[in-house]
Amino acid sequence: MKSTVLARVSKRKAKEERLLDFEALARFANLGDKPDDWANFRRMWPEFFPADMTKWIYINAGKWWEVSHLPDPEKTMRNVRPHLLFYRNLLRRVWRRKDP
Repeated sequence: MKSTVLARVSKRKAKEERLLDFEALARFANLGDKPDDWANFRRMWPEFFPADMTKWIYINAGKWWEVSHLPDPEKTMRNVRPHLLFYRNLLRRVWRRKDP
């Protein structure tokens, strides 16, 4: 006779993982514009982005922050967002149903 306990545990675990994924998306959608916000998110969700993209996304965001907060930032930097914030803003538009 086979036990059904493993199936129930498996389903519960899958549901818990989906809830964690949703929580990560919600936290990402509410991510702030400052490096401290990004560092906290990265600490809580280190595997949110694919491993080969993570460093690139956060390094570019940090460089953008540095350049955009110089005393006289280049005009181009005022309207450009790093990929980290681009993806966050895209997720926000999807959740608001403003992105086709």
